[in-house]
Amino acid sequence: GYSVTVDGDRSAVGAPDALWSAVESGTVFAYLHSATTEYERNQRLTPDDGDDGDQFGYSVAMDYPYLVIGAPGDDDLGTNAGAIYVFWHTGGAWTQLVKRTASDGGAFDQFGAAVDISGDLIVVGAPGYDGAETNMGAIYSFSRTAIIWSEDSDRPEPPTIEEDSGFGEALALDGRRLLAGLPRAFD
Repeated sequence: GYSVTVDGDRSAVGAPDALWSAVESGTVFAYLHSATTEYERNQRLTPDDGDDGDQFGYSVAMDYPYLVIGAPGDDDLGTNAGAIYVFWHTGGAWTQLVKRTASDGGAFDQFGAAVDISGDLIVVGAPGYDGAETNMGAIYSFSRTAIIWSEDSDRPEPPTIEEDSGFGEALALDGRRLLAGLPRAFD
């Protein structure tokens, strides 16, 4: 129950510290609500490449038939650089469609600490990103064409650029309107 999302009769619950394929690799439980039962768990999701400390399920967001899952501890681009996974509900089950990392990601960015999806747009927070300042944070967006998710070249900028501000630690997306947390800004 570390992270939760719901869309209609489907929901998903993240357990980023779960021992699945490795220590703290994480897992996500998918649920379906039926007319005769409460939400009933119908699938356990894990990444194709789960590893120690990935924290898969740290953040989750659903816009059916897509489910986005953050794994800010993924080490593909360096220690805790982070990744997201996009699952697609097809054939009666959730299937991993793609894994994405930041095009300029690096160690300790924590890409995937926050995620949201609305229609054909995904936003991803990387609160540990080092830009003009250390740990100023960043937000990435991915757009969908058919079932292909590609990183957008434009990136939302924080209203103030400060060290350790954590821009993108919390996100909410509705259509094209984005609300982003800046939890440690000093203004």
